[in-house]
Amino acid sequence: MSEASSKSNESTKGLKRRDFLKKSALAVIGTSLSAGFLAACGDNTATSAASATTAAAGATTAAAGATTAAAGATTAAAGASVTTAAAGATTTTVAAAATGAPIKVGVLITFTGPYTVIGNDVLDGVNLYFSSIGNQIAGRPIQIIKEDEGSTPDNALQRAKKLVEQDKVDFIVGIALTNDYLAMRDYLDQNKTVLIIANAGANAVVTDKFSKYIYRASFGNGQYTYPLGLYASKNMGKKAVLLAPDYAAGKEATSGFGAGFKQGGGTVLKEIYSALGQTTDYAPFLTQVQDAKPEMTYAFYSGVDTINWIKQYDQFGLKKTMPLAGNFAIDENSLAQMGSAAEGVVYSSTWAVTLDTPANKKFIADYKAKFKKDVGATVCFGYDAAQMVAAAVNGTKGDTADKVKLAAAMEGIKLDSPRGTITVNAKNHGLVQNIYNWQIVKGSDGKLTSKLVKTWENVPEIGDLLANGLPNA
Repeated sequence: MSEASSKSNESTKGLKRRDFLKKSALAVIGTSLSAGFLAACGDNTATSAASATTAAAGATTAAAGATTAAAGATTAAAGASVTTAAAGATTTTVAAAATGAPIKVGVLITFTGPYTVIGNDVLDGVNLYFSSIGNQIAGRPIQIIKEDEGSTPDNALQRAKKLVEQDKVDFIVGIALTNDYLAMRDYLDQNKTVLIIANAGANAVVTDKFSKYIYRASFGNGQYTYPLGLYASKNMGKKAVLLAPDYAAGKEATSGFGAGFKQGGGTVLKEIYSALGQTTDYAPFLTQVQDAKPEMTYAFYSGVDTINWIKQYDQFGLKKTMPLAGNFAIDENSLAQMGSAAEGVVYSSTWAVTLDTPANKKFIADYKAKFKKDVGATVCFGYDAAQMVAAAVNGTKGDTADKVKLAAAMEGIKLDSPRGTITVNAKNHGLVQNIYNWQIVKGSDGKLTSKLVKTWENVPEIGDLLANGLPNA
């Protein structure tokens, strides 16, 4: 696969660049996903006393008497004061379980920049699940410490170090971008810190960068792009151009799609990569697509980039002759912003609001009741990451001191997720899950919605896909 970024500045064909830019201005300037911005972002310097979420009542009862958790301090019935992690002390496992010391969960993900919506969605999902279990696990209150992943891998690493060394968290949940995961992986492994990835799809998580302390609650980049490639080759065309941002996840996504597309008899004509988080004018890349004359186009974009790309693809006039498929974060909020430009687009995901299962219906109803807004595309990843935290703590009967046992408690577990049953692979810590192909169509009410066109059941990670193909394909 080519790893060179395309830098073409050729003039557009079929629609003059000046006219195109006028028409696409609204898609480029000030576009944002409305769902994420309603959540408070904080000041990103959380401390145990000021940025923690604890059990609603804040009180637990120990066998020796009542223990009240308030303002970050724990007081035993006998009158002895148990020093909290905020003061830098460590309690024993037995004392922690008995006194109800908080389980500290660091939520480290993007709360600023073009991927803000991902961070807010994931945090909403974490809060939704924890609130459903009373904000406590095994008699211990849950404390959330929020940190911004930021815009660089180095910032993400520094925030991870802060959570580990200063806040002494039991878990880290989050990570939006593959590059940021790769930057912190060795540090977390060496410090035996349990990480549950709630967005980044790095294939390395289950291959050469495997760690006994790191799990996935989202997807593998190749895991959900390979099935779409196979579907596209059979239903959309045999010649394709592939596009993505120029970073690890973008190239893993196009590689996975390309493998599935070729497996179905398709040919990849060209791969085009744009600057990550910096591209708002896609005209030079759309020109290259037009010149290549594919039968269909595949793209991998997320956050605000999804909206900009789909609107500009439509405005450029390509959608009519070159149908568009992609791995996009699509939800009701983004559909409202894209309007008719999104109609007909085919995409692959692990979840959608229209997934018709009892668990998903309850999940959506609970979310809307709590947050008074529509469910974002990545809320489910945060929700399931929180489920995994609970499974680990319950599996060790409340013991979070032994990190080896804490991490191992998640191996092989099955969860009833809003997206369907998900199983944690005990060997590589990836997920086995259903992958869904959707097409955006007008519903009976005239509004755009996601119509299920193909379900791929129990899909493993990309290594198994390349070796054995899709189950029941």
